[in-house]
Amino acid sequence: MEKAIIAGMQQGNHGDFMLVSPQVRIWTEDRHPELNASQLRAVDEIFLAREKIVGLEGVAGTGKTTTLTIIREGAKSAGYHVEGFAPTSRAAQKLAEAGIETSTLQQHLAYGTRPDAGEKRLYVLDESSLASTRQMHEFIQRLHANDRVLLVGDTRQHESVEAGRPFAQLQEAGMKTAKLDEIVRQHDPELKYVVEQLARGEVRQAVASLDDQGRVREYTGREERIAAIAKEYARSPQSTLVVSPDNRSRAEINQRIHRELQSRGLVNRVEYAIKTLVPRQEMTGADRTWARQYQVDDILRYLRSSQETGIKKGEYTRVVGVDAQKNLVTVVRADGSEQTYDPRRQMGVIAYRAQEREFSVGDRIPSRLMTTGRSSEQSAKLGPSWKS
Repeated sequence: MEKAIIAGMQQGNHGDFMLVSPQVRIWTEDRHPELNASQLRAVDEIFLAREKIVGLEGVAGTGKTTTLTIIREGAKSAGYHVEGFAPTSRAAQKLAEAGIETSTLQQHLAYGTRPDAGEKRLYVLDESSLASTRQMHEFIQRLHANDRVLLVGDTRQHESVEAGRPFAQLQEAGMKTAKLDEIVRQHDPELKYVVEQLARGEVRQAVASLDDQGRVREYTGREERIAAIAKEYARSPQSTLVVSPDNRSRAEINQRIHRELQSRGLVNRVEYAIKTLVPRQEMTGADRTWARQYQVDDILRYLRSSQETGIKKGEYTRVVGVDAQKNLVTVVRADGSEQTYDPRRQMGVIAYRAQEREFSVGDRIPSRLMTTGRSSEQSAKLGPSWKS
């Protein structure tokens, strides 16, 4: 598949037309004097590109969202329908901030190949480093003659959970790539210096710089550390991000923060038990085709209808049986009927585990809404976005 992806990119390297005309390029760029030199150079390179598939690489904080907003504006002026995809719903939400109609890459692939109506489309795939080889191969194979693709990512980012590193491989194979290399998010000179170190991969030096600036506090005891995290978060919930290395610590930290917010009167002390669905994020696309990867009581949601099983798009079922030897899964549907099928014959499945959680008035809950195949995440207030 890697060779097919590279071949697909190289075959589109000899296009006849730039993405936008010189008039549209000049008009669009002149309307945005706020762009810094790095952003303007990247926009210019992408507007001038004749290649079918091009890249945009930049670390966090280099103004990718602003850059993509200008690219969308120019492409629409040139008659393109601009559509965005990302490997995760959170990344899709971020891409939507650039004004781009956005869904997850998984959803796009689940809907199958669209008819070729001859229209011009620009597909923007954000966080391309997180897309697997299988996903990228399927995506490129479906492109039509008038389609153009902008792959946005960072080769230093975490790679896909599934196999492959197509974004890096495409660059190595000669994909035209514009670069964003000027940090704009940090205005504090000391913090900006640290971010630049991290962007160069100098992690040890960056942490040492933070330590020299008095920004690092170390707690050797687990209880002391979790208590300190909870107090720091409660002091400024809207501007504090907590990163946990594992699910066990995450649950414990969430609970401690919840109690700390209650003690300060920021969250009501009365709690309500609510059953939630937690995605089984460890399951890859390949895993979902094998019965042995499913567990009894898994909740399944279907992004595609199947004539073979009769299960409809948007339907939920619960797993009641697994036959690993025959590769069969038995599920119970909302009407109480049971259906047994080979998971290789049912595409577009998302697996969840039901989990009871305690919530109080004042908690902020990130909620994922699915409407007409589009995914968006909103923060609903029972309310702090830490409760995940």
